Amino acid sequence: MTDMEAEVVEYSPNAMQDDFASGGFASYDATALRILSPGRLKDRTISVFHHEPMPENSFWRRTGARVRFSMEEADLVPSITLFTGGLWNIREIS
Repeated sequence: MTDMEAEVVEYSPNAMQDDFASGGFASYDATALRILSPGRLKDRTISVFHHEPMPENSFWRRTGARVRFSMEEADLVPSITLFTGGLWNIREIS
């Protein structure tokens, strides 16, 4: 696990959609985070998808909010769709 700090850059409603063979679908909102630390990852942007819309007052929606979390650095590859469950101990910092 790698400890990281990041800043919320953007919240995008309905950023991704899954279409199911049954004809149904699921839509996911996403938050773009710009990594601030560790230094080797600084300024890299990651998208974190949410299984349900985040509340209006959530830090996930607030541009400029700073957060701290841990995650597997191996998950920082374009082929992985990262959901909130892939971030551990996420919390807003001041």
